[in-house]
Amino acid sequence: MPKWDRKYEETLTLPEKWVVEALREHEDGNDIATVLLGDLNRLQEARAKHPRVGENVYHALGALSAEHGEVCQELEKHREGWEARMDEELKDVRVVALRMSLREYERGEDA
Repeated sequence: MPKWDRKYEETLTLPEKWVVEALREHEDGNDIATVLLGDLNRLQEARAKHPRVGENVYHALGALSAEHGEVCQELEKHREGWEARMDEELKDVRVVALRMSLREYERGEDA
């Protein structure tokens, strides 16, 4: 599992920094803390690449559905190493869902 990447740390809000610090205290030997830190790394990468997850809530939901579809494709292919690729796709699902929960989409009139 990846360790916390400080590359995007300056973009974190103060509450996000508190969460990261709490998780970092437990990342060695705690699978949940390690997974969540990996997700927060991925979240910061996604924010740097795309400040908003979609043009509106429906566009963001489409992004979530697309990520879910990629998980399904890995399951259907069932090639060697599929679990590792599935785990990578699941990270994307969790990050898009988190960004939707945080309302990181543009709020258009139709939302």
